[in-house]
Amino acid sequence: MKLKSLLQSRSALTLAFLFAVTLASRAEIYLTYGGTKLGLFTDAGVLIRDVATDLSNPQGVAVDAAGKVFVSDWGNKRIRAYDRTGKFTGDVMSPSYQGGSTPYGLSLDSSGNLYASVVWGSDPNGNALVKWDTKGTDKIIASGVYAPTYEGLCYDAPNNRLLTTLHADVIQQFIYAAVGSAVWKTAADLSGVTAAANLGGWLIDVKFFNHQFYVTDNTGGALKWFDENWKLLGRASVSAPAYIAYTTNASAAVQRVTGLRLEAKDQGVILKHGDGPDNCDTRGMREPSIVQADGKFYLFYDGCAAPGWLACLATSDDLKTWKKHGRALSLGPKGSDDSATASSPWVIKEGEDWHMFYLGCQAASPAPDYIPIGPYFTMKATAKSLLGPWTQQRDIVPFRPIKVLGINASPGHIVKHGDEWLMFFSGAGALGIARTKNLEGPWTPDPGPVFNEHMHLENASIYYEEANGTWWLFVNHIDAAHGYTAAVWAFWSKDLEKWNSKDRTVVLDGQNCTWSKKCVGMASVTKVGNRLAIFYDAAGDDSISHMNRDIGLTWLDLPLRVQSNAPPSSAHSPTDKN
Repeated sequence: MKLKSLLQSRSALTLAFLFAVTLASRAEIYLTYGGTKLGLFTDAGVLIRDVATDLSNPQGVAVDAAGKVFVSDWGNKRIRAYDRTGKFTGDVMSPSYQGGSTPYGLSLDSSGNLYASVVWGSDPNGNALVKWDTKGTDKIIASGVYAPTYEGLCYDAPNNRLLTTLHADVIQQFIYAAVGSAVWKTAADLSGVTAAANLGGWLIDVKFFNHQFYVTDNTGGALKWFDENWKLLGRASVSAPAYIAYTTNASAAVQRVTGLRLEAKDQGVILKHGDGPDNCDTRGMREPSIVQADGKFYLFYDGCAAPGWLACLATSDDLKTWKKHGRALSLGPKGSDDSATASSPWVIKEGEDWHMFYLGCQAASPAPDYIPIGPYFTMKATAKSLLGPWTQQRDIVPFRPIKVLGINASPGHIVKHGDEWLMFFSGAGALGIARTKNLEGPWTPDPGPVFNEHMHLENASIYYEEANGTWWLFVNHIDAAHGYTAAVWAFWSKDLEKWNSKDRTVVLDGQNCTWSKKCVGMASVTKVGNRLAIFYDAAGDDSISHMNRDIGLTWLDLPLRVQSNAPPSSAHSPTDKN
């Protein structure tokens, strides 16, 4: 059955649901559904692609930090594994395990060990909790506790415990101590969880991420969202939903894979929110986009104040003293594609005209935050000067979202390449390339993403290193488990249109940012003398909020040089392969 997306609805419930999801993240989840399928969904309940369609009553699903997906193929008595591209890589548990046992819920702990609730083939009323380590060695850590029919597992790393659902609307907790003891508690024993007994329907699984509970209501055919107090935020219709897993790429995953870092020298905050003209940025600043022209630096950024997030402008002669000019764009009329936001602009000059491509949408959260709600559209404006006035060309539709990249089409850096312009735009956690030969006309998105692997990337900025003929792609990496942009990564390539996901490095994250230890937002780069200036937004300290952010500046020495795949101990001394 085709998933019916709530994104096509404009009901109050839908907007409340979308606000909650958008505020938290642009993450993705894996979901077993329909009795035969394992699918990858947006956290708005939109099917991105099916990973497997030939399962038999699939149950638990779990995803490790490398993107490997595990699923309980219940009807075939096995646990299957797939890589991040959806390729089958083998069975963890075979149909002959313990005399033909049946797997249900799955979960991974912080060390990569896989847990499964299993019903023994020889005793349908008996069960066990089994752990497979990263080498595939199994260990029975508890047995004979409870028949785990439709049992979900959710590992709680801070407390080293597993949360479970058992039958209908009962939530129980399994605590596994270091010594191997096991204790079961009912919902009545768990502080703050008893309210879950009113969820309704036949519940299969529960997961907690992005500060929300996600629950599958099997009989109701719905995926439901709740806040931390179990207040219903929204639902998406799914055919027979069963088990949930969220993508778990940590913000430093690229460093673990390659051992590489470009050690940016962070200058810290350069622009604070709250003092813009007409109170344009009283609630925060986001998504800087830097342009050099006529000996000046022009910094476009998103400012939040009534009536919504709008593109604003600040200028500087020396990157030390800044003048804020206020809003550059305005909201469109009701029903237009920019009626709820006109933000995140990227500009390019051709001839005597400046062309701006900005983000628009038709819905936003209530005051005072006005957070844009997808789908996001790329829109067009033009001006004779970067100072404006800007004319918003709502009759021009550069391009629309493409299915392979999800519901969003957010603008990005634009580069002239041969006889055409290329834009590196953002979808739902993935990058695409759109092309045109006429900046006043339509664009054509490439049919596929920039990277085949789904690495949770957005917000691209391009730099060309003339010293060695190398293109550099600076992007945000999303911590999908918690739903915020946690780092700036860089990829390198000799070909602007071909990128290898393995050629990447960490640039800025909580390790080297001087003032924000979790959240690092959109990067925009420009060459200044013998250094590369990287502008970004951040919430500061341990905050991951969209609100009350400021603009920071960090630096890289030039020329940028391609890094070697050296071990982490020597990663701070990249070598030039050119």
